[in-house]
Amino acid sequence: MKDHPELSFRTPQELSQARASKANPVVLKDHFEKLIKLFDNYSLTPDRIWNMDESGFNISARLQKVIAKKNARQVHKTAAGNLKEHISVCPTILAAGTYIPPLLIYKGVNVLDGLLSGLSVPPGTVAGFTDTGYMHENIFRMYIEHFNKSILPFRLVLLMLDEHASHIDLISINYCPNNRILLYVLPSNTTHILQPSEIPFKKLKLEYDKASDNFRFTNNQRIVTKYSFAQVFGKAFFKTYTSAAIRNAYTATGIWPWNPNAINPNHLAPSLSTKKKLEVSFKPQHEHDTRSHKIAQLEKENQQLKEYIQVLKSPGTTSLSKIMKYPSMKTFSNEEKPKTRPKAFKFGSLVTSEDITKELQEKENFKQKKIEDIKLMGIRLLY
Repeated sequence: MKDHPELSFRTPQELSQARASKANPVVLKDHFEKLIKLFDNYSLTPDRIWNMDESGFNISARLQKVIAKKNARQVHKTAAGNLKEHISVCPTILAAGTYIPPLLIYKGVNVLDGLLSGLSVPPGTVAGFTDTGYMHENIFRMYIEHFNKSILPFRLVLLMLDEHASHIDLISINYCPNNRILLYVLPSNTTHILQPSEIPFKKLKLEYDKASDNFRFTNNQRIVTKYSFAQVFGKAFFKTYTSAAIRNAYTATGIWPWNPNAINPNHLAPSLSTKKKLEVSFKPQHEHDTRSHKIAQLEKENQQLKEYIQVLKSPGTTSLSKIMKYPSMKTFSNEEKPKTRPKAFKFGSLVTSEDITKELQEKENFKQKKIEDIKLMGIRLLY
């Protein structure tokens, strides 16, 4: 490395194959063209452009560096909470540099009181409960109502979010136009470069770790629980979501001010195919290679013929599967495996548009018809 001072050892950031391929120039060009059309057609300004994202938080803070003696082999620190328990956080930020109270999603089916008490909890914070601790359709409906109540009334607004299935709910989508909300779904697997609210998450989690340590030091080593999580999280939330940080996040993603060139070309590099030609050396078969191949083929056919003669001489000694030629399940190599069905929204989409709403309504009607047919079939079987 001394001979190459421009190089250094770096730990690479993990990037899924889906994100590497979907964050490409074609998808981004389509996304920014749709955005500018929305801005122009609805006269959208930064005080009407919102973005929501969801991220899971472990209640137990991540361990930070501590001061220790040199050459110490083991440095321990007591965990700050349950290592497996998590809570989902859903902040919503505005391009003008502000936010609405966040949504916290707790794991559990029973509503618990006292979770949002404390001076450091952002005023107006709401809590939801699911069996997984993550967003699903019912919680998203609650969120949309919370969003509508938290923003200024009588204004057409744009709400951008990722394409998670829990966000594509017909009831919620029908609720939005009635309340002057345009729901725009970002292209799938591109939120790491196109979603403003995802940018502050790294700092938010770092601030949470600091606040969690401070909570223990000032509370006689008490660990953070779900009852104190909102208090600790609130301190990190206020330090992270400053007006400048929010506006910078929108600038970095090219949303406001609208700037397709804001995306660093390095983010698109994994999706681009290499331009280096593949050089394959081809060696023609010689005569002796062809002769040996024919000999091997004849030996194989001879062996098959011997096995067939043996079956005729001693019937019953072979397996039934060989005689009946039962079809076997086809196996696929990694290269031959059939591709899974693509996601619904490869490109950015206004899901509150008439075409998509109509398509979702047709799917819902088909789903309900199947349910009714199954019920009717069950009744017939009983009689």
